[in-house]
Amino acid sequence: MSFLVFQCWKQYICGCYPLCPNKLVYPEIFLSEYLYSTTQQVFKKLRYFCKNPRHVRTHKVTVRLERFTWDKLKDSFHELLSSAEQDTNKT
Repeated sequence: MSFLVFQCWKQYICGCYPLCPNKLVYPEIFLSEYLYSTTQQVFKKLRYFCKNPRHVRTHKVTVRLERFTWDKLKDSFHELLSSAEQDTNKT
């Protein structure tokens, strides 16, 4: 995860409304309402937030975390570590 993604993640945990570019890993974590593709979209969202601060203050942020849970990742880790162990045994 890049440094900027980590920063957005920290801000989300602190209760901030995420506003992230629609690239890299952001779409895997954040829903489309938190993403922007152009500078114009950022300005439009920021203008809306300035006119409607209650939306940002009361909004419950929803993120996609299920793919990062142990239940989803354990098989991948097991496979990765098993193949690394097999490679070590070959040498």
